[in-house]
Amino acid sequence: RVGGGDAFVAGLIHGLKNFGTDYERIVNFANAASALKHYTNGDINFSSIRDVEALLLNKNAAIQR
Repeated sequence: RVGGGDAFVAGLIHGLKNFGTDYERIVNFANAASALKHYTNGDINFSSIRDVEALLLNKNAAIQR
């Protein structure tokens, strides 16, 4: 889908700026941002940081939109 890679990189940049050297958290955040992008049309990721963090806290990985 269009924008998934861009969403991953945006999540990666956010993680690198905010999570120090917790590389597992950084990559998990980037993956979650990319996963959420696949549930929206177009090439803009409308998910917020709060949306990504909520997905990370959901151990069932059920994306709610």
